[in-house]
Amino acid sequence: MKIFPTFFFFFFIMHASAQYMNTSPEEAQQLKKRILLIVLPQEDKHYLAQLAEENPADSSVYLEDLAGQQYAMKKAVTEQWKFNDSLSFCSLKEARSLLKNFPEKYAILRMEEQLQDKVYVSWHQRVAQTTSWAKHGETLYYSANKRYNLPMLGITVMVIEAPKRIIRAYLPKISPSEGDFIFAFHQMEYVLSSVIKTGEPASKLYRSDIKAGQLKNKILLLDRRELKCTAEEIQKVYPYPFQIVEYITIEHALRTRDDRYVIIQNSRFEASNSTYYLCNASDGAIYYEFIEPTFGYGKIDGSNLTIQVYYPALKPGQLEQFGNLP
Repeated sequence: MKIFPTFFFFFFIMHASAQYMNTSPEEAQQLKKRILLIVLPQEDKHYLAQLAEENPADSSVYLEDLAGQQYAMKKAVTEQWKFNDSLSFCSLKEARSLLKNFPEKYAILRMEEQLQDKVYVSWHQRVAQTTSWAKHGETLYYSANKRYNLPMLGITVMVIEAPKRIIRAYLPKISPSEGDFIFAFHQMEYVLSSVIKTGEPASKLYRSDIKAGQLKNKILLLDRRELKCTAEEIQKVYPYPFQIVEYITIEHALRTRDDRYVIIQNSRFEASNSTYYLCNASDGAIYYEFIEPTFGYGKIDGSNLTIQVYYPALKPGQLEQFGNLP
């Protein structure tokens, strides 16, 4: 996990505005025939050495969180990924070698980036505040409370390559839960399957086939800790069924592919912007997407930088967009 000091904030790698690359039907067809090599989140040896030198306790926290991410991704891909018939787990080094030697046979699914800046975080805060997984005895647990720490704001990217990048998805947290991985995999499969079915590139999936009527028979699950509005305010702008729930309920709907529900996800894809996606909990079908700022910038006066953080926050104006779909 990379922690970026203040002066690196303005040098974040900028990404395309859409969550996904413009995957073509040909790329999706070729990918379907390949063996998908799964690379779980990898240990950053340089960063681990730095932690061990500065504070040994932080290195243990980092390793436990990494183990949790590996567990969550492995469980999610094993139970949820249906697009490829053949999956194989290996290290990134092994995957690169196989892809190089057999370029028509393999593709790689891996975490491409996990970037975390510390612009608005005190220099005295520690890596423990950017992690969500911890071990109790021999069991790994995900802390939903830590999920909402502001230092969790980062850029987390899942990618499939063969060796060109075929598709990419952004996860909402720097320390993803099982549900975060599932949400990304469902959407990736939806895009890949849809471009094969329609014969159109992925860019045609966005806003081009919205059917607002579908939402009348779905329940929108809203994470109560990512809302900046009341149920009464939501009822005024969103005419369809909704429930305000804890995150564990959302994760369960994703895990069980419950077709009764739709889910909203907000993922940061560059320094200042995030993409909101409204998707079916069962298969990742995209109902709507839009982009809004993650941060508002204040004046820089000497060493002082004021920043207004907008996320996590779902406000009535955002939900109104879903209620007014054409």
